[in-house]
Amino acid sequence: EVEVGTCLAEIPAGAEVSRLKTVDCDQTHAGEVFALLTIPDGDFPGRQAIDAFATNCAPELGIYSPRSTTDDGVQLYVLYPTAETWADGDRAVTCIATLDPPRTGSIKG
Repeated sequence: EVEVGTCLAEIPAGAEVSRLKTVDCDQTHAGEVFALLTIPDGDFPGRQAIDAFATNCAPELGIYSPRSTTDDGVQLYVLYPTAETWADGDRAVTCIATLDPPRTGSIKG
């Protein structure tokens, strides 16, 4: 469970992520959660529909951190439900700003 403003020690590798290593934003970190979006309930919509829904992350970054939209060191990384996690009630699309190089302090504002 993460919240908007949670900083990540590292960006997870691999296609399926079950845990995120969080750190205080005052420590060096490689990512920051800037939005949590909820896909409406219903049958699993499929990867293509979830990818389309995840495009909502980009404008959310501009709201959370306007200066990040012109920072080449900030990229988008998105975590989203799979068919398996959907069956368990997962509807969250987690929008993460990756930071290369890693930084200290929040990108918010």
